[in-house]
Amino acid sequence: MNQIKIGKFIAECRKKKDMTQSQLAGKLNITDKAVSKWETGKSIPDVSLFSDLCSILEISLNELFAGEYIDDANIKQKSDEVLLAVLMSKRNHFSFQFITSVLLGGSIGLIIFPSQVQLNTLSSVAIRIFGIFLFIVTTYVRIKKDETRFFS
Repeated sequence: MNQIKIGKFIAECRKKKDMTQSQLAGKLNITDKAVSKWETGKSIPDVSLFSDLCSILEISLNELFAGEYIDDANIKQKSDEVLLAVLMSKRNHFSFQFITSVLLGGSIGLIIFPSQVQLNTLSSVAIRIFGIFLFIVTTYVRIKKDETRFFS
């Protein structure tokens, strides 16, 4: 899924309808800041808004996900591409969550480990510092990824 492409498409469709971000937001009972985030590719509409958004913009769900108008001749091919992209997005998200969970667990282990074995002070401090660093970096990456993910 290309959030930036989808966002630009939402903006294009909204402008075609001579609507402001505030007007679109009002029809969806959300803030204009949410619409702005979609249009800049920083987020994607909530699943509960897809149907109403598509209806207001007079586009199909496939067109929304593709980030472009789809002519009748290409509907099947584009639909397959969109479905495949959604499935790949879910698989990639699961893999990312698994890897970061392992790294978070490992970082906690590194923080606790030195107190469980006999190590000199320098080694103990170095292992703990590395564990804290790994924990902070992994947490930061996970939060940033969650801000931009398409599906949970």
